Amino acid sequence: MGRYSQPNMVDSLKDHVLTEYQSTERIRHFRLAVPDGHRLQGHYWVHLLFTPIGIVVGGDLLGRGAVGGGGKDYGVDWFSCRLDEHYLCSKFFSDVWQKEVAVKDVRAIAKDHRDGEWDPSKLDGIPDILAWRDAKWRAFMRIADDVEGLVIEEPFDFVETLRREGWRCDGGDVPGYDFPLNDAGWLCAIQQRFAQEYARLHPAPPVPTA
Repeated sequence: MGRYSQPNMVDSLKDHVLTEYQSTERIRHFRLAVPDGHRLQGHYWVHLLFTPIGIVVGGDLLGRGAVGGGGKDYGVDWFSCRLDEHYLCSKFFSDVWQKEVAVKDVRAIAKDHRDGEWDPSKLDGIPDILAWRDAKWRAFMRIADDVEGLVIEEPFDFVETLRREGWRCDGGDVPGYDFPLNDAGWLCAIQQRFAQEYARLHPAPPVPTA
């Protein structure tokens, strides 16, 4: 399992084969699909267009599709390489606030408080640091529970609640934000299957022997 791709996503594409449609010098068109006559015939089609202005990924898995890349450095050769999942998604998506990400991030903040990672630089006025850590852990865990229970639903309210408990961004990532998890997972699974199939269709030339 990768950072975004899930085992069920990868497994759903394991029987897909890659076909290149009639293409031009500037635009190449591929389809990933289960072969005719196989189980799930016609399901989960994925079409990929490689154009001078970007890569278009569409079909049954990505909702409205995804457009990314752009320019000569982001073509078929790039998409068929082994790519880090976060790097790949950064070319297609922007960060969005998501409840699942917010819950995970706040629970991590709670754990860091309990472990002493967020101890104030000056401990004057805090007679019992262990009690302070425990209180902060409980406070942030309550915030995570409120997000999970839909008591907190909006990003602004979420961030303001964190700030009231003493959280500060300090130039780092804002909790709760990530690439859209479902679309990112499918994009990564599609790219990995595309790379496998493209290598099958275009094997590397044999290494000459002396």
